[in-house]
Amino acid sequence: MNTLINMIATATNGRFFTVTFTTKAGRERTINGRTGVKYKGDASPVRMDGAGTEYLLIWSVKDRSYRRVNLDTVKRISFKGSVVYA
Repeated sequence: MNTLINMIATATNGRFFTVTFTTKAGRERTINGRTGVKYKGDASPVRMDGAGTEYLLIWSVKDRSYRRVNLDTVKRISFKGSVVYA
């Protein structure tokens, strides 16, 4: 499912989408944001931590800052009227 979620997020080409996921604290969170924004001069790709967990870097509109979303905890992603449930 990580691959599918990553493909959908990449296919947005910097346009806004909504993702719902579970945080580390166990709460469900929904972010409206976009990928493809520049972070320290580079486009925002999928990033990995030391344990091999994949994170998607998103610019959050509400927070006005970058947020990392663990691809393993994504429950739903919506883009242009289409919704995919994980």
